[in-house]
Amino acid sequence: VTTDLTHNFLTLNKGAQDGIKTDMAVFCFGGVVGRIVGTSAHFSSVLPIINKESKINCRLKKDGSYGSLGWNMEDYRFAQLSDIPLNARIRQGDSVITSALSSIFPEGMFVGTVYYYKRNASEAFYTVKVQLSTDFKRLQHVYVLDYKFKGNSAISIITFFINFKNFNIAYVNSS
Repeated sequence: VTTDLTHNFLTLNKGAQDGIKTDMAVFCFGGVVGRIVGTSAHFSSVLPIINKESKINCRLKKDGSYGSLGWNMEDYRFAQLSDIPLNARIRQGDSVITSALSSIFPEGMFVGTVYYYKRNASEAFYTVKVQLSTDFKRLQHVYVLDYKFKGNSAISIITFFINFKNFNIAYVNSS
């Protein structure tokens, strides 16, 4: 499994004939994995959060401050949450979850925890290093979620249980 290249991808052994479509959320028991970016009849490609092109809208669970999560290409275990305002009440160990601003993931999916945070003197925001909850070196099974409802959270939960599917990862490749 490659986890340290700039363009990591996962390939699932299920595709369009199994109901997989682009922009479906992919997650595991640990948390968010990525999103479907392409399908064929029997396979689908996942853009994981450990790809430099991946961005996910997230928020600090306790504080509610929003930011954009992206991979810093240094370590597969960490990502960077940017644009967290300086008035945020942030602490090491705080949970980072998907936000309501995401069109791919329902709000509240676990992404990871605050490892550390800092402010660059020239910026008006914190940069937060997030320890990802998904262990990409051990990832074997994922779930795919067709998240369509963007309003009532009770309906979103029902949608989640109806539309998620369990798939094995066929292989992992990178470009």
